[in-house]
Amino acid sequence: MISAALAVLKTDEERNALSEIYTKNIKSFYSIAFSKLHNAHDSEDAIQEAFLAIARNPDNFFAIPQEKRVSYINVMIRETLIKCTRKAKNMV
Repeated sequence: MISAALAVLKTDEERNALSEIYTKNIKSFYSIAFSKLHNAHDSEDAIQEAFLAIARNPDNFFAIPQEKRVSYINVMIRETLIKCTRKAKNMV
């Protein structure tokens, strides 16, 4: 699912690190997104957007200590959810 984000990264090391985090924590990431959006497709899109944001500026992400990266991604997913919610409210 995060193949677009992985394609943006420049090195195999970065791709492997981000892919490993995704694989190990996808249930947690999905749970966060689904708890707010209540829609499987929208939840997957929010996770994808969060990972794309990370991939667009990988230096910030990889500068974070390894033990804090999952927490950082959780925050990125929540920020993406807020943006999605605001966009949906503005469309109504």
